Amino acid sequence: MMKKLLILPICIVLMSACGKTEKADTQSEIYLVRHFEKQAVTPVSGKDVELSNEGHVNAKRLSEHLKSKGIAVIYSTDYKRTKQTATPTSELINIPIEIYNPSDLEAFASQLLGTNKNQLVVGHSNTTGVLFGFLGCEAIVLNEDDYGDIMVLKRSHTELGSTILACSNYQLSKQTPVIANLLFVKQADLHKYYKQTNLAFTITNVLKTESSKAGIVEVGFIIDENGNTSSFEIVKSAPASNWHTQALNAAQQLTFTPHSNRLPMGKSVYTTWVFEFTAN
Repeated sequence: MMKKLLILPICIVLMSACGKTEKADTQSEIYLVRHFEKQAVTPVSGKDVELSNEGHVNAKRLSEHLKSKGIAVIYSTDYKRTKQTATPTSELINIPIEIYNPSDLEAFASQLLGTNKNQLVVGHSNTTGVLFGFLGCEAIVLNEDDYGDIMVLKRSHTELGSTILACSNYQLSKQTPVIANLLFVKQADLHKYYKQTNLAFTITNVLKTESSKAGIVEVGFIIDENGNTSSFEIVKSAPASNWHTQALNAAQQLTFTPHSNRLPMGKSVYTTWVFEFTAN
């Protein structure tokens, strides 16, 4: 049955069935990334090519995006382009790069699932999305010209075992602003600077299976002086939330028109948006 959610871009509590849930001892995340843009393959270079200039820039942006994610282990295949994609993050957080063999992704997935640490895995267009499927999420097909996809598996860990909380997939932002240098504006106060031009919107078919689980997800993003949004990321979510992808998609649908005479010195602002979901 098709599910429909009406999501208002203000925090409204939606009631769901009451029930006790097991308190998670810990949570962890596995980040999967394909290497970034590479140089052209030539008879001289062979297939093991390095990143292009654009690829190096994006690898640096990835490190800025991941520096606060608590990454404890970094994996890369033994190719120049994947190792160069992982290197800025490795150097920034002082975690060495471990080499893995992509020829047996199912076994490697079991290895990743065997630890409760936050992990980063850099792979290829024909391995990254497949590995995501072996981790228990839906496999994602990447084309040769697809770059910047970040796939995230979030799990909870208790004495009884591990449980998947969410599988999400989003694009690395084209910007890497320093959040600390931006003005933080609470969701309720945004109207002082921007007029929100879509007051409500509907997400359809968000559930793959019948479910009564509710979820609360907070998405952080930036709004610039022109009303453009960027740098979407999951700030936090309630336990047992399966709504990361839906919340990111919902936040990306928000549109704003600036009150040009009210913007704080014409600068961008950082805000977070809370989405609360429940199955109808």
